[in-house]
Amino acid sequence: MGISKDDVKDVVFATVKGAVSATPLVGGLLSEYIGLAQEKVANKRMTEWIQLIEDKLQKLSSRFDELTESEFFYSCVQLATGNAMRAYQREKRQLFANALYNSVVIDLDQDKKLFFMSLLDQYTLTGIKLLKYYSENHYNDDDYVRNCGMVVTHISLGTENPIKHVLENNPEFNRASEYMISLSEQLMGDSLIYPIDFKIPESPKQARRKRTTKLGDEFLQFIFCNE
Repeated sequence: MGISKDDVKDVVFATVKGAVSATPLVGGLLSEYIGLAQEKVANKRMTEWIQLIEDKLQKLSSRFDELTESEFFYSCVQLATGNAMRAYQREKRQLFANALYNSVVIDLDQDKKLFFMSLLDQYTLTGIKLLKYYSENHYNDDDYVRNCGMVVTHISLGTENPIKHVLENNPEFNRASEYMISLSEQLMGDSLIYPIDFKIPESPKQARRKRTTKLGDEFLQFIFCNE
């Protein structure tokens, strides 16, 4: 007998709920807070997370038989759920849902997929936005050309600090350049972007170039859906 969509949903949802059911026993005001938070925050978050998974399962219906027997996918559901339930932003939970879906459809080593799932847990949305910024080339030759009638003028490029363009185009770092540098160093430490020396000026072409590594590009592909 074939495996139905409802069978898969039952298994996934039972795994989802089990991943967050082990709350330690506490007393006093903390116990009261956890009880109230469970009703007002956790249950709402769980309901939303299950809906996000439901949307992804709809797109995997042709692989239900395979998924119900996959220990790897079962581990991905547990890991994604635990991480998503700790995320206070819906956008972050959406990324975990994307990652769960991509754990099935993207051709990557399984250990790397689990690594990316854990790595996503370590980054804030701001850090992920910064990584996306680094994944794009922000240099354009036309920015340094001026047309005045029949006269075309090429502007002298000179040099600029790599931090300049990042701060100009990411206003959340406007008064927090140290925070931006710290996040960049975290991205470098995880080998998601190539090393940047923010103290040494470069040509604009170099300062604004794409900086993500192959690992960084794979990570972004894993947490975003290009359907």
